[in-house]
Amino acid sequence: MSEDIDRRLREAAEAHRPDRARMLARVERGMAGPAVRHRARPFARSGTRVALAALAARRHPDDRR
Repeated sequence: MSEDIDRRLREAAEAHRPDRARMLARVERGMAGPAVRHRARPFARSGTRVALAALAARRHPDDRR
């Protein structure tokens, strides 16, 4: 089964002919649009905050409360 999939994928890759004009047009449209500033996620929702909270909540084995 795996050999059949490998063969089919290889044949599809060899047969693929990218549409260079279409790709170039898409890049040009993207570059012509207004510059968009992407805001970073606020710290409140970041994975860093979750990790820090998990570390703060973790109890040390010698800590007996």
